[in-house]
Amino acid sequence: MNWRRFRKVFWALADLKSQTRLRNWVPRHKGLEQQGLNSYQVYPEGGNLDRDFLIQPVDPISRFIRPDTPIASMGSCFALEIRARLRERNFNFIQAEESDTGSAQWGRVYTTKNMLQIFQYTFSEFLPEIRVARSSRGVFDPYREGIFYSTEDEAARSIADHVTRSRSALTDCEVLILTIGQNETWVCKSDGLAWAHKPPAELVETHGADFFDLKRFTLAENIEYLNETLRLFWTNNPSAKVIFTVSPVPSYATFYDVNVAVRSFENKANLLLAIKEVISQNPERCDYFPSFEMAMLSNNKALQLDNRHVRPTVVEGIMDSFDSRFVIDGK
Repeated sequence: MNWRRFRKVFWALADLKSQTRLRNWVPRHKGLEQQGLNSYQVYPEGGNLDRDFLIQPVDPISRFIRPDTPIASMGSCFALEIRARLRERNFNFIQAEESDTGSAQWGRVYTTKNMLQIFQYTFSEFLPEIRVARSSRGVFDPYREGIFYSTEDEAARSIADHVTRSRSALTDCEVLILTIGQNETWVCKSDGLAWAHKPPAELVETHGADFFDLKRFTLAENIEYLNETLRLFWTNNPSAKVIFTVSPVPSYATFYDVNVAVRSFENKANLLLAIKEVISQNPERCDYFPSFEMAMLSNNKALQLDNRHVRPTVVEGIMDSFDSRFVIDGK
């Protein structure tokens, strides 16, 4: 048997072993005792890479949520799922305002900058150049998602009431769950504030194309915004604990001229690093829950049974794409 044929047979066997139906036919995962490594320090094979593995290590003493613990939640798309699950299980979920996304009418909160602004208008001075704006759908608050009013006076009254309820939700909770999901937004150049959505065409026409700017936040900016968010929160609720998570939901689109799927992963990596840095600075008051990793890593059919090496058929497809991208005439 020549080398090429042997390699083909070897790859076919490796691919067969990687089939989903065989992933649970692996030994129970263990650490490397001779190296002094616990099981969670060694990458698991097959079905051992599951949700239970991804939350390790768990110290029973570190559990701090009881059914009667007041919990608030804020964040992007996956925050909807967190809210729904906690309410279904009759946890003491704070609902200061009617909302499908969180404990108050914040809407979906996508970026660290958008999140920081909520804590600023709730707990400190917040003086944007544009406090309310108008579009064909009515008057709206640029810093929250999806709420429209008939008049500016109605908007002003509603915003004032919302700030009171926002403060109530954030000061009454003992646990705050913050879900970060995206890293791109539109900002007003004059004050640097992030809008909840792209400014409507009517406003761009009124203020000019240079009034707003598309912004992608750096790692340093995300760390700064998260730290300031925590400072404002703990100044007003010093005993509360914070659980961070990154939404598994990718970007639906990007206004940058780049591939949205690739950019989405870049942004998630940026957010993960920022969150982990902030938690490392506040280890007794913050924790992390790996919802993103659970969605992305569990039962990845592109990997071999060891969950680390790529399946041979997937490698072939990847290299075909490499040829299409870089090789002249596909040769």
